[in-house]
Amino acid sequence: MPEVAQDKLRSLARLYSFLLMLLGLGILGVVIMLAVAFGPSGLLGDKFLLFVIAPALAAIGLAVYIWRQEQWAMIAALLLAVAVRFMFGNETLMLNIILTGTAVAFAVITGLHLWLGRQAGSNPGRG
Repeated sequence: MPEVAQDKLRSLARLYSFLLMLLGLGILGVVIMLAVAFGPSGLLGDKFLLFVIAPALAAIGLAVYIWRQEQWAMIAALLLAVAVRFMFGNETLMLNIILTGTAVAFAVITGLHLWLGRQAGSNPGRG
């Protein structure tokens, strides 16, 4: 049973890492698309860099640690997804659905990883 639980933990961590990397790259892709379409003049402000670019880069950086099954990174990514949802989720219906779905998916995967990690009886992030 512990080997099966370890395989599930690895699979969940890799799925989580992939989804988080897609989230960060998707945000950066939209920013680049907007910069190409409308020019970079309004995209270099301090607030834009702090609230849009920094979370995207943080998501990409956290994906590496989630791939290694670090539980602190999973919790940080969940908090980041919830923060992004509350910052941008009320703009349009599409953003509301996408960002709420992302936060819920991250919550489910984090919960499953923590539950299976406790069931396996070891801390997979340290081995």
